[in-house]
Amino acid sequence: MGWKWNKGLTPLHIAVIYALVGGAWVLFSDRFIGMLPIEHRTMFFLEVIKGWFYVAFTALLLYAMIRRSYRILKDTEQKVHRSYNELETAHGELEATHQELEATHEELVAAEEELRQQFDEIQDREAYYRGLYEGVSNGILVLNEKGQVVQANNPAQILLGMESGAQFNIQGELFSWKELVPKFIESVNADLSLEIEVNEAGSSKRWLLANTDSIDKTDFDGKEIVVTLIDYSEEKRLEIVTKILNEIDQMVLKGSSLKAIEEKICNYMVEKIGFICAWVGSKEEDGRVAFSTHAGAQSVNNAMVRWDDSVYGQGAVGRAIRLGIPQIFEFETDDLLYSLWKENLEGPGIKSVAAFPLIHQGSVIGVFVLYSELPDFFDSKRMTILEHLAYQLAIAVASIEERERLERFRILAEHANEAILFVALDGRIIDANESAERMYDYSHEELLNLNIQAFWLSIEREHAEELLTGSVNGLQYETNHMTKTGKVFPVEVSINGANLKGRSVILAVIRDISERREAEEVIWYKVHYDELTGLPNRLLFNEHLKGALAQAKKNQTQCALILLDLDQFKLINDSLGHHLGDQLLKLVAKRIESLYVGDTFGRFGGDEFVLLLSNLEQIEDAENVARRVLQVFITPFFLEGNEVFITPSLGISFYPADAEDMETLTKQADTAMYHAKELGRNNYQFFTEALNMKVQERLALENSLRKALEREEFMLYYQPQVDLKTGEIKGVEALIRWNSPERGLISPGVFIPIAEETGLIVPMGEWILRSACIQSLKWRQPGYPGLRMSVNISARQFREPQFIEKVAEVIKETGMDPQWLEIEITESIAMEYAEDSMEQLRRLKQLGVRIAIDDFGTGYSSMNYLRKLPIDTLKVDQSFVQDIGIDENGEAIVVTIIHLAQSLNLKVIAEGVETENQQIFLRTNRCHEMQGYLFCKPVPPVEVEKYLHMGNSSKVK
Repeated sequence: MGWKWNKGLTPLHIAVIYALVGGAWVLFSDRFIGMLPIEHRTMFFLEVIKGWFYVAFTALLLYAMIRRSYRILKDTEQKVHRSYNELETAHGELEATHQELEATHEELVAAEEELRQQFDEIQDREAYYRGLYEGVSNGILVLNEKGQVVQANNPAQILLGMESGAQFNIQGELFSWKELVPKFIESVNADLSLEIEVNEAGSSKRWLLANTDSIDKTDFDGKEIVVTLIDYSEEKRLEIVTKILNEIDQMVLKGSSLKAIEEKICNYMVEKIGFICAWVGSKEEDGRVAFSTHAGAQSVNNAMVRWDDSVYGQGAVGRAIRLGIPQIFEFETDDLLYSLWKENLEGPGIKSVAAFPLIHQGSVIGVFVLYSELPDFFDSKRMTILEHLAYQLAIAVASIEERERLERFRILAEHANEAILFVALDGRIIDANESAERMYDYSHEELLNLNIQAFWLSIEREHAEELLTGSVNGLQYETNHMTKTGKVFPVEVSINGANLKGRSVILAVIRDISERREAEEVIWYKVHYDELTGLPNRLLFNEHLKGALAQAKKNQTQCALILLDLDQFKLINDSLGHHLGDQLLKLVAKRIESLYVGDTFGRFGGDEFVLLLSNLEQIEDAENVARRVLQVFITPFFLEGNEVFITPSLGISFYPADAEDMETLTKQADTAMYHAKELGRNNYQFFTEALNMKVQERLALENSLRKALEREEFMLYYQPQVDLKTGEIKGVEALIRWNSPERGLISPGVFIPIAEETGLIVPMGEWILRSACIQSLKWRQPGYPGLRMSVNISARQFREPQFIEKVAEVIKETGMDPQWLEIEITESIAMEYAEDSMEQLRRLKQLGVRIAIDDFGTGYSSMNYLRKLPIDTLKVDQSFVQDIGIDENGEAIVVTIIHLAQSLNLKVIAEGVETENQQIFLRTNRCHEMQGYLFCKPVPPVEVEKYLHMGNSSKVK
């Protein structure tokens, strides 16, 4: 057909046809697609295809119209122009139509999107309300009329402990879950809220408010019950704490004890709130925390708790006290600091602890501690409530302690021995305790009508204004007061200003010091007078001496000091006993006092007396007194039937000739007194500068002696002991020598007495013993015959508590065979303290050593006692040996000693043999051994070895 059929079509016809076809297409295609049961995505895909199809159809139609217009343009250009104009118009209309179609399409798409959004919103709203239902803290429980649970959100299940078998307490009555449901149904009809206490294992106690409502069902007959559960545990705890605080206030006002208040709080915390344990502790000065009151788990009592920096003070309690702020600890935390307490505290199920310091006036006085079975129990809200409780507890503790302190003060004031007075500034007595009534013999009413000046004597009355006004700053003094009856007695007064309810008053504390004065007088006498003789002692005598020297210096006069010491007084004590020795001292004091000489006569101690002569005109006056003192000792003293003769040695020094101070003057008199003893006793000596030089020399020698051991200045010499029968050397005696670098070789007679007096003889004696043992072992090595090593032991060394142990130690350390060691002690050592000496010798003998008695015959041995001594040898003193060939009595003594030793099976050694006649006499009388210059003087070890090398040629002929 070509294009002929459409030649008559105008653009209008085409436009109408296009509009009809397009409108039909849009109308019927959309409805057709909407009727299809397909998904939204597929529908969208079809709409896109439909759109593209519409575009393709429009494109073909335009193509036909453009082609038609092109053909017409060829025919007539004018027609083309008209057609073109018409076409432009049609095209505009077509564009408008197209835009309208597109707008319609967009509106449909928007409507679809809006429907989709509304659907999503409905789903979101449903999820929101579902979240609200499950997420609210309140529990929502839906029950049917039969009591069956229709619906319960998670909070309801948790709050009611539906899965743990919790117990419920309503007004003190316990219910199980099954018994609780009827209570909900009953509450609907009663229109009441239920208060439920829930006790669930493994959870803290909680309190719920249950509100019930009924709703009608819409789909069938019947009702449902909606229970709303509100957890008001914190409010309940606050209510309990508030109740506790009110009860604390009431108990404090009623005067309840601190123990009762603390027990009330701890019991409430455990029984009402549900803590596992609660306790209150006090802060002790030694770093401990003492359990004061306790409730709940008992095992916490076993925990050692301290607040110092020790390991036991690193817990919550210790840190709370040290830092002064509450401390919380969770036991699930892996903290090694708490390992010490976990064994004690985790047993009862404790998971968390809070410690609250009890603070009063800025100081920690104790601690309040709570334990919970739940971790993280102590949150900020609960801590705030509990801190307030601890604060109130601290106030109660401080208040009660203050009340108890005031009560103690009241009791002290009423029972104090001191009179306590409150006095107005004008002297009027405001109040007084019972002691004041007793002290001054006034009744309480009489005292309140008196002025304090009624007790005063003239001295205080003269200074009344000064005492009353000055007491504000505090005064303390001693004076005399007067009672109602006029009795005067000494008192000590302490007055201070005080504030009595805003009024300035005077607090006077008055102590009766009558007994103290008497005691002070007794004490003063005991301090200043010798208890045995009643004479002034050293302290009082020195006070008199000091005053006398000051007076002498002022008046330029002389004084003399006479120091007196009894000779051989120790012998009296040892032989007659200390009791008679004391009697002798008393008799001596009385005899010298009877002379009426000197200004002061005193006793320095022991057997030492002293006289002070003041205002001497000449030296001869002091000498005359000394002679008179010596004269009184000519007559014997009688002590319980014993006639005793004793003599004194006196030393005299003068002020200012010998010394100008008290200490030096006394020292000079002492020096002179010792010089008198050296001259044979029973005489007096004046101090001279020569004596002073002698003393200085002795002190210098003593100082050098103290350093001699350290400097190794000592050496040992040895004197052989020879068998009188065979002439062989049987032993040696070790003798110490001192080779001083400054003084050369010093005789033992010079330094041994100093060593004895100073105690240096003890370390010196140990050195001698050790060195002698070492030398003995050296002589054994070359094969010399066994030699006895004799070592002298001093009295002081022998009485040392560890003497036997020291000997044993030396023997062990040196390896000395004890059978070759001989210990020499003097006869006086063996006889003095006989029983103790015998025991000491027995112990010494048990070590295996030999024992010799040196200087035998010079003492006072008892034959009966001598035979009991565990000794091996008697050594005849050289003083008797020297009498051989000169004095028959001396010879008789030597023979007697030899026969005595033989009868006791003891070896006899004669000392100091210097002549052939002495040797022959001793050998004839069967003395065993000798030692002395006839054979050999004490020599160094190398000289002894020469004798040992000589062998038989060294034998005595």
